Amino acid sequence: FGWPRRRIAAADIASVSVVDVDPTSQFGGWGWRWAPGGGTGVITRAGEGILVVTRDDRRFTVTVDDAGTAAGLLAAYSGENG
Repeated sequence: FGWPRRRIAAADIASVSVVDVDPTSQFGGWGWRWAPGGGTGVITRAGEGILVVTRDDRRFTVTVDDAGTAAGLLAAYSGENG
């Protein structure tokens, strides 16, 4: 079966931002999650995460250490200007 994966091409990224993630209230728990109105995500803990919004308004959230640096690098790589 393999591991679930989500690939987002850099050209498809509309915006990248740092968000505060509460796994239970926003995603109903931890792991690979789907949230009504909140898109999908890989949620491993509460705290900082990256929210990627694609040009077709799909949302993907992932919790990471130092989300500010990661979001900045991803935004630069994708050419996002906002």
